[in-house]
Amino acid sequence: MNKDCRLINIGVPRGSVYKYCHELLKSANLINKVIFAGFIPYDKLPAFYANADAVVVASEIYESFSYTVAQAMACGKPVLSSSIGGISETLNNGKVGLLYEAGNNNELIEGLTYLYNNNNLRKKLGNDARKYSVENFSTKKLKNIYLKYYKQIMIELN
Repeated sequence: MNKDCRLINIGVPRGSVYKYCHELLKSANLINKVIFAGFIPYDKLPAFYANADAVVVASEIYESFSYTVAQAMACGKPVLSSSIGGISETLNNGKVGLLYEAGNNNELIEGLTYLYNNNNLRKKLGNDARKYSVENFSTKKLKNIYLKYYKQIMIELN
């Protein structure tokens, strides 16, 4: 791990995984490189994204759509995420972010190293992600789709 690299873990620790990670970090002498921020209110998340060089979504649980990925993209941040469920579709099949196989720690480390060592790539992915999120997930884009959908339901109910 690069001596200047710092990781911030956001989310409520659950089960024995937190304890296990904490012990691993301690034994590797890396505990001072990771901040466990816990739960962050949604209105405060953009500030965390703004201060990040990249966002990692290491999900191993099926997600049909990842709000974390979409939020990071909307903030113009490059995303490295597991390719589980609908996450790869959220990242336009890896065109606006990097994907790795869920649970494959070697691929995760390779992706992190690649992003960390390639400043131009991080900027490009962040810019592409922002553009893609606005074009596909913004309220301006989704408003008419939802209105059409709900109008169709109302017609079918009558």
